[in-house]
Amino acid sequence: MRLPILLSTSLLILTITAAYSQDVAIGQWKVHLPYNQGTSVVQVNDLIYCGTQSGLFYYNTTDNSINRLSKIDGFSDLAINAINYDKDYNILIIAYSNGNIDLVKDNKITNLPEIKDKMIPGTKEIHKIIFNNNYAYLCCSFGIVVYDMQNNEFKESYINFGPDGESPEVFDLAFQDSSIFAATDLGILEANKYSFNLLDYKSWTLHDDAKNIPAKSSNAIVSFNDSIYANVEDSLYIYNGNTWRGYISGESWEILSMNSMYNKLLITKANGIEIIDSTNNREEISTDWYMPDPQECIMNEEGVIWIADFIQGLCSNESGTRRIYRPDGPASNEAYYISISGNDVWVASGGVDNIWGNIWNNDGLFSYIDDDWKPYNRSNKTPGLDTINYTDLVTVAVSPKNGNIFTGSMYGGLIELDKDKGVLNHYTGDDNKSTLDWQFNLFEKDSTKKACRIFSLAFDDNNNLWISNIGATSPLSVLRSNDTWESFDFGNISDGGYMFADIIIDDNDQKWILLGSGEEGILVFDDNNTIADKTDDQFTIVSKGEGNGNLPSNGVHSIAKDLNGEIWVGTDEGITVFYAPYLVFSGDNFDAQQIFVEQDGYTAYLLETETVTAIAVDGANRKWLGTYNGIWLVSEDGTEVIQQFNTDNSPLLSNNITSIAINNSTGEVFIGTDQGIISYRSTATEGQTTHQNVLVYPNPVRENFTGDIAIKGLVENANVKITDISGNMIYETTALGGQAIWNGKNYNGDRAQTGVYLIFSSNDDGSETYVAKLLFIN
Repeated sequence: MRLPILLSTSLLILTITAAYSQDVAIGQWKVHLPYNQGTSVVQVNDLIYCGTQSGLFYYNTTDNSINRLSKIDGFSDLAINAINYDKDYNILIIAYSNGNIDLVKDNKITNLPEIKDKMIPGTKEIHKIIFNNNYAYLCCSFGIVVYDMQNNEFKESYINFGPDGESPEVFDLAFQDSSIFAATDLGILEANKYSFNLLDYKSWTLHDDAKNIPAKSSNAIVSFNDSIYANVEDSLYIYNGNTWRGYISGESWEILSMNSMYNKLLITKANGIEIIDSTNNREEISTDWYMPDPQECIMNEEGVIWIADFIQGLCSNESGTRRIYRPDGPASNEAYYISISGNDVWVASGGVDNIWGNIWNNDGLFSYIDDDWKPYNRSNKTPGLDTINYTDLVTVAVSPKNGNIFTGSMYGGLIELDKDKGVLNHYTGDDNKSTLDWQFNLFEKDSTKKACRIFSLAFDDNNNLWISNIGATSPLSVLRSNDTWESFDFGNISDGGYMFADIIIDDNDQKWILLGSGEEGILVFDDNNTIADKTDDQFTIVSKGEGNGNLPSNGVHSIAKDLNGEIWVGTDEGITVFYAPYLVFSGDNFDAQQIFVEQDGYTAYLLETETVTAIAVDGANRKWLGTYNGIWLVSEDGTEVIQQFNTDNSPLLSNNITSIAINNSTGEVFIGTDQGIISYRSTATEGQTTHQNVLVYPNPVRENFTGDIAIKGLVENANVKITDISGNMIYETTALGGQAIWNGKNYNGDRAQTGVYLIFSSNDDGSETYVAKLLFIN
C-alpha cells in the first residue's frame, strides 16, 4: 500500500490509495477503473465495503489496506446501486444497476441474474436492500422482490400494489412490529407483513392527508426510536403508529438515504450528514472538498462515520480526521483512445457521437506510469488547462524528440503538455502560431461559435507531427520537427464534408487517413519527402472496387501498420490487408485482400460479419482486433484465430471495444471499452537484434506454480531449447517476438522434474546466442 499523504488545511486530511500488483502474470487480467463514484457502503466485521459505479472495493480497518474486487475475482458486473450485509446468514448482497445480483458467502460468489434477464418493461434498478428475518427485500424500480436467504431462492414479487393496482417504483423499506412500509414514487404504502396475500394491492394502504402526510414521492424510510422516519419531497416526517408529524416544520432536507444503527439515525443529505440520537440531539457534518457528494453513510460501534461519496469514493472521520479511501485508477471510465510510449500509457477520454458531433466530455487526459494513474484536467488543476476549452480529447501522441505530450480536442484544438509542468503550447485557428483552422458551420453556421476539431495525431520517422483537422479548409497539417507548420488542401475532398479521421504513416512515408464521415474509404497522401514543396504532392482515394483498392466496404473504422509494413484495415465487413502499400501511386495493382479462415469446418473471410473498431500489432506481429462483440487475437497472417475474448468467457468489461494498445516490452495489452479499461498480459514481446536483459520468470519455479514460465529479452523470433543439466532436451519452441513461453512440461506432457534447467536461445544463423538457467521444483 502506498504511504498516506498528509495535507495541511484547517483539518488533518488523510488520503489513502492502494498499490495494485506490480506485474500481471501471463494470461492474467488487471482492471483499470475509477473507484471515486461511491454509491453505497456497508461494514462486514473489520472490512468497510464501498460500492461504486465501477465495482466494489473494501478498506481493511485492521491493516489499513485497500482491495478492489472485480470481474477478475468472479463478480458479475460493474455499476453497483446497492450493497448490504446480513450478519445472521453471513451474506453480502451486491445489486447492480441493470438488476444483476451477486451473493457473497464464505468467500464464494453466487450470481442471481433472474431480475436482469426478466422481460420487464422499463428499468430494473435495485435501489436498496433491506433484511428482515430470513428474507432480503429488494427495492426495485418496478416493485419489491423478496429473496429467501434460508432456502436460497426468490420467494415472491410485489409489483402492482399501488392504490389502484399501479406498479410503484420502490426506493426504500422499513419494518416495525408487524408492519412493512414502502417508500415509493406514489408515497408511503403500508401493509401487514403477515398478510395472506401481499401481491394483492388491496392489502396495502397509501398514507395520505388523512394521516397528516402528503401522498407524494418518498425516497427514504427507516425505523428508529420506536417510530418510522420518512422523507417526502425533502421534508422529514415521523410516524407514531397512528399519524405523521413534520420533524421540523419548514426545514428542507434534500435527503438521499437514511440508516439506523447503534441508537443513531444517520441521514445522508445533499449538503452533508445529519446524525440524530434517541434524545433528539442533532449533529451535522457539512459537505466540503473531502465529501462533496455523499450518497449513503453508516456508523460503527466506535462512532466512526463511513460515507459513500459520488466524487471521492469512501470517506470517514476515523481517528478524528477527515479521510478519503479508494484504489488508484483513472479519473473516469471513458477510454476513447489509448496510446503507449515506452512503458507509459496515455488515455484520451473524450469521443464523438454517431454523426461526429461532440459528446462534451471534460474528463481530460490520463497517464499510467509506474503503476500510478494521474489525471490531466481542470479538476486536478493541471497548469494551463484552466484557461483552455479541452472538450472531447480524442487522441494523444508522445514526441519521440523530447517526450512532450500532444493531445487533440474535438473543440479546442491541439494542446502540447509536459507531464510535470502542464500546458506548454495551445494551437487553434485564431492563434497565428499554426496552420490549424476552425470549423464554422458546426453550430447552425453561427460564425460566433466555432470549433478547432483535432481527431488524430501521428509522428513520422523525422519527428514531424501530422494532424487531422476536421472541417478545416486544409484538413491535414504538419508541425515539423523544426517547429514550423505546413497544411495541405485536397480540393473537392477538403470541401466535401469528409471527416479526416485516423492517420497512420507507412514505411514509405505515405499518410493513410481514414475518411470517417460515412462511405468514403481512405485517403492516401504522399508529399514525396518534400513537405514544403506542394508541387510534387499526390493523393488518391482508396475505396471499394477492383483497381480502386478493393475494400470490402467503404465504411472504415480502424487501421494499423504491421511489422512487415503491411496495412491492415478494419471495416464494417471485417478485415482487409494492403500487402504492397508502396504500389498505391505506381499504376500497378495494389488492391487489398481479405483473409480466408477456417471456422467450424467452413471457410469464410476473417470477421466478415463484424465491425472492426480497433487494431493493434504485438511483438510477434500478431493482430489484436477489437469489435462490438469482443476482441480477437489472430496469427501474423490472420489465418488462425488464437484467442477470442468476450464478456461471457473472460473478465472483459464490455464487448464494445473502443481502443487497443500494447506495451511491447512487457506484452501487456490495454483494452479500452465503453465501460472502462482492462489489460491482459499476453505471451509476445518485442524482439531485438541481440539478446538484451534476458529474464526468466518466475525463477525459481515453486512446486505450487502452474502457470506459464516466460523467457524475455530474447533476440527476435529466437530458437529456444530447454535441457536438463545433463543436456537432455525436454522442450523446444520459437519465441513470440522477444519472449518464449514454457508450460513447465516435457514432451510427454508431464511436469518437469526438480532440478536446474538450461535455456539455450539463438537467432536463425546462430550468430547471436544466450544461455540462461532456471531452478524448477516439482
